[in-house]
Amino acid sequence: MEFSIQERIELIINLYTPPNGYLAENIDEFPEGKRFAKAGYMYLDTECNIYYANSQGHDFLHDTIKQISEDMISFVKKKGWTISRETVFQWFKDTYKLLDDFTRDCIVRYIFDNLATYGYKIYYSNQREKYVLEKV
Repeated sequence: MEFSIQERIELIINLYTPPNGYLAENIDEFPEGKRFAKAGYMYLDTECNIYYANSQGHDFLHDTIKQISEDMISFVKKKGWTISRETVFQWFKDTYKLLDDFTRDCIVRYIFDNLATYGYKIYYSNQREKYVLEKV
């Protein structure tokens, strides 16, 4: 089953950022979540009635997280390891054809927080008024 990059980003946001998961009673409101569950990438925790990614779901989404992270790292390196907030946020929105700022803000925060997995960190420098990418 194929998922667009926008659907994969929605899945990452809903499965990996609080409150983490899809309430079973609301799954029909999230077409990507419903399809992900139907494809066998989630399990239902019957105690709390929430769908979570299973190991296959984690593996599937990890490839997307890795690709987005590597693309963003490459983009910031090309900009001299520093980048303005506006530039990085616009890059995410344009590159992944995100329809709204909320989705963009959520995926940017998630990717930034996860960069240590790939040997980097990013922080905002008030002195430079830019984000600074560093190898850790």
